[in-house]
Amino acid sequence: MNILYVYKPLIEKDTVYYHWNFTRNPNVFKRNEFYIKYDGLFIEDINLAAYYEIFLGLIIPILKSLNDDFLILFPKEIPEATVDFWLSINEATNITVFPTVKEKSLLWGERVETKQIGILLGGGKDSLFALKLNEELFGKENLLVVSFVFPIDYSMKNDLDIRRDSFTLKNVKEAGITSQKIYTDFRSIFSNYTYFNTLHTQLYFLMSYPLYVKYNLSYLTYSYEFTHYWNVNSDGERFFHFKKSRPEFDQFLSNYMYSRFGKQVTIFNSNYYLSETLAFQMIHERYKALNDLMMCEAKTSVTKKWCEKCYKCGEYVLYCLKNKYVDQSLNFDHFLTESEFIKNIIRIVEDQTGARNEDGNIHWFQGLISPIHYMSFCHIIYSIDLNYWRDKLSQEAIRNLGKLIDWFGARDYRILDSYSLEALQALELPFEKEMINILDQHTTPDDSEVLEILYGNNSVKIDYRLQYPLSFIKNATNKNDVVSSEIIQKSLPQFHTRYESQVVARNLETMNEIPFEQKYDYRGVSFYINKSAPAKGDMVELTYCFNNLIKDRFYHLHVTILSPYTSPIYKNRFKYKILPDMCGGLEEDIAFWDKENSIHLFFQSTSEEHKITIKIETLFNCEPWNWGKAAELIIKTLDINEISKIERNHISWSSPFSKQI
Repeated sequence: MNILYVYKPLIEKDTVYYHWNFTRNPNVFKRNEFYIKYDGLFIEDINLAAYYEIFLGLIIPILKSLNDDFLILFPKEIPEATVDFWLSINEATNITVFPTVKEKSLLWGERVETKQIGILLGGGKDSLFALKLNEELFGKENLLVVSFVFPIDYSMKNDLDIRRDSFTLKNVKEAGITSQKIYTDFRSIFSNYTYFNTLHTQLYFLMSYPLYVKYNLSYLTYSYEFTHYWNVNSDGERFFHFKKSRPEFDQFLSNYMYSRFGKQVTIFNSNYYLSETLAFQMIHERYKALNDLMMCEAKTSVTKKWCEKCYKCGEYVLYCLKNKYVDQSLNFDHFLTESEFIKNIIRIVEDQTGARNEDGNIHWFQGLISPIHYMSFCHIIYSIDLNYWRDKLSQEAIRNLGKLIDWFGARDYRILDSYSLEALQALELPFEKEMINILDQHTTPDDSEVLEILYGNNSVKIDYRLQYPLSFIKNATNKNDVVSSEIIQKSLPQFHTRYESQVVARNLETMNEIPFEQKYDYRGVSFYINKSAPAKGDMVELTYCFNNLIKDRFYHLHVTILSPYTSPIYKNRFKYKILPDMCGGLEEDIAFWDKENSIHLFFQSTSEEHKITIKIETLFNCEPWNWGKAAELIIKTLDINEISKIERNHISWSSPFSKQI
């Protein structure tokens, strides 16, 4: 069993910091820490249990995807109902949580029912439609726009933030709608992005916990179009695509939220019943808001709305052509003749044999567009009135547009211009009649129980009679003494018994022995000078010996050190040293860095035995302020493995305050 140790979150004003560790590194994370910043929102007064639950809900789907059993060890008890819920909604059977408690407690007392609704807004056509529709339903005084700023490449955070402000949130603020930004580096900590994808919409609901409290939200909505939710594949087998944002999951979550917040908090998908095609049409026809749209995902400019290169710009141009809308901020003619998007499609199709599907369109291919949008792509192109644009575009642009119509415009898919009545009714919203009244002014409903759509080159079905069979999973852990003792035993650091070790504590000047304290628990192996006022020269060192190595082979030694104390004004009192016998070491003042220092040593063995010493040294005659305990050092991980050949021995570290010696 792999044990994940969760440390108490640090909460400072509007930001919560998370930190954790594993007994065995599952190689999921680049680093075991992240933060969430609720820009300008004071969150220190929110029940700490909410922050533990955020972490629990985020980590469970990730661990569930791994081929291992996990114990999540928290520093305080977690309600059993909370554990059971997050295990159940993620269908996780390989995870145990400890410690737990039977009692149920509200995260923030009983709350008054309101009409306040939070809307997740990225700026694209789906979320903009959701914003405009819910503004009409609820009134802008009851809206909270929630904007997540969390690029995969965290170095792009500031650029993304500026683009979002300039092209999306500026319009929101000018309309008098309240907005709340959430910054996080969570997306950037994964070694492989597929791990992040296991979260789906769960990330947004969990990270919004403080917003439910601070803004007294009764609703939170997101926006994915109906074509995502096919549940019968091309072989006729049940396969629930995008299952974790289906209505049955949202309703399961909403019911649970009532027990946690003391009021109904309804989670729903504002676009579950319509296509992106209809969403764009209504943004244009009903809300006259295409100027507010920001589909382009350009990373090169914070001042230019459209890059005129990416497939998002391509989608936007085609949608505008379908709806006979001219956007002066984007040169349609240039895009249709010079963009990589158009050139790439023409090049690939003309290089192929031109094989077509039974509808008469060129088959979907990699690099065209996402397979989920292929049917919409063909429908849009079919719907473009080429004659309308002949005197508005250059001959080359018309010629290229004609090629697209010939290749992909063989037929329409009328369901994309309608809305699904079955899907809308599945949401079970109290304002369903108002939504139908709005939609009926622009289109007609489709009441089919089964819809056939395209997913790339595959014909799949949406069967609204089918629901995903959610089942309840009971957390296996309880607080009896046997289970507790077993878990505590398993949680102890294994490296301390795996490798021989020795502790020496003395004064370097007098050579007299001094008192020290050493213990090992779920944090790792900790040690310190057991004196209130350590004297200059007092030191304690812990040495580990690695036996049975093979001479001339190559090894990687990984050590993770944590010095919990941080106070730069009290610098120059203690330093710790990492002293390996196989290459140069490092040292650091303990006062500057309270995060993990991940140290990697790569070396060629010169014997069958090597050692590493971790040392705390006193530099100053300290005041009687319990300084010895303050200078505690924790060894969180210690592991050595054979590796392939390296050119030279070397050491690296993660702390910015370490220096090589």
